Amino acid sequence: ESKVPADAQKGLALIQFENMLQWYRKELEQHLEAFPPAEHLRDVRDFFDVNTLNSRNPKYVLPIPESEEALTDSETSDHFHSAVLWYRLSLAHAAAQTLQSSWQTLTVVSDQDVDRAAVNGQTSESLKVSTLPPEKVYAVLQAFLKGSASDRVDAIWDLMDRDQDGLLDETEMVKVSDLAIAPVRVALEQLLTEAVNASQVRPKELDATNYAPDAPPESIPKLSWRQRRKEAKEQKKLLRTFQKMLKRHFSEEVEQPHRLRCIYAWANKMHQNNKIESVLVENVEALSGFGGRKRYVELKPKISLAEFREVQQEHFTHLDRVGAEFMKSFREDLWVIQGKGRERSELYRDSAIFMTVVCLVDYAIVVM
Repeated sequence: ESKVPADAQKGLALIQFENMLQWYRKELEQHLEAFPPAEHLRDVRDFFDVNTLNSRNPKYVLPIPESEEALTDSETSDHFHSAVLWYRLSLAHAAAQTLQSSWQTLTVVSDQDVDRAAVNGQTSESLKVSTLPPEKVYAVLQAFLKGSASDRVDAIWDLMDRDQDGLLDETEMVKVSDLAIAPVRVALEQLLTEAVNASQVRPKELDATNYAPDAPPESIPKLSWRQRRKEAKEQKKLLRTFQKMLKRHFSEEVEQPHRLRCIYAWANKMHQNNKIESVLVENVEALSGFGGRKRYVELKPKISLAEFREVQQEHFTHLDRVGAEFMKSFREDLWVIQGKGRERSELYRDSAIFMTVVCLVDYAIVVM
């Protein structure tokens, strides 16, 4: 390995890393194919929207669980857990896709690490990462497949901790938060897209959504061209609204960058006694190319996971419920859309009444 150039080693490691994640994604895709979208997504809808079902198909009517014990009922448990299993598989698949596309983010050396290496008389070449520990990558994928949102943050934190001291700088801390949110964003968008394609968005136009998933196609009436046009319009509106929400929720509504800066600033960091150290670097020729020139570097203290959690659980609890945060914001956006629709309908109605009254009064004046 010493005879292989560093760039070639990194390229080889990237190929091995991508091959591992591609194999993992293919395995998940095989499991996902076992769940027909029309069936498991109908299960999700039936579980949360029981009142819209037609009584002609009592087989698919699921009672709303009043407690956690109710989830253990046979029929409710089968429908609910099949939907959860599909979402978990999609989440792990999205995590593998995110890790594969974030190779540069995971392996790049931060400026703070370069400065620390300069203080210790090392070059930046010695810090370059050629590969990632497979066991840590697998732990991240397992956290998205089986763990909670908190477990995902812990696993990604350990993956970013390349020097195994349990400490990260501010830039790496921000990357951990971004990597914990990105797969949820991808999985939820896939979930909504397939849910929209699997069932009618406008059930009032056609009662086909109350037919059993295994019903023959000829028994379900077809949509007219006008109904298909309205359905396509509603589908595009839902998907467009959801995509906009995914992009802006954490960055604008939650103000994630501002909260992370506050977490780092307010955390009681034990590293360097929570102080910035200014150090004069003696030998920077190998690092910057300026022959013999000296410079000062400011070394910010690193933060541990426990110190991060202490402040995050008070000021950034959204990170522990990423999926719920997205869906809550989407629900509020739907309320706004529905409210605008009602306002528009009331405006049309009032305008029609006003014009009718004006025409009648004008007609009465002309007749008189």
